[in-house]
Amino acid sequence: FKPLDNKYKEKDSNHYCQLCYDTVIQDVCAACKKAIDGRAIKAAGKAWCPEHFLCYSCERPLTGDKFMLNEGKPYCQYHYMKQFGVRCFYCANRSSMQVIKVLNKNYCENHFLLQRLRYPP
Repeated sequence: FKPLDNKYKEKDSNHYCQLCYDTVIQDVCAACKKAIDGRAIKAAGKAWCPEHFLCYSCERPLTGDKFMLNEGKPYCQYHYMKQFGVRCFYCANRSSMQVIKVLNKNYCENHFLLQRLRYPP
């Protein structure tokens, strides 16, 4: 052990030298790879600076919004569903809207309504 100088850092009532704090104690941002000084957003075993917690697709901030992860990357709900959501049986597109399952077939909301107009019950 070496004595702490006046530049120590404190966390949970413990004192650390700057090097130990930066490399062991402090969270490192998954995006910029720098030590996070202050509030960190934690998801999927990673930490992000609040300004770097963005949708991987559109880069819109995700703080306070619902988000989903794919391969450890955060996405806003819209882009996650667009890229990884269930395909509509009618149009084969991935839907960012609600998907309706009928007779083991998935339909986006628009095409479910279209099918109902074509084939009323």
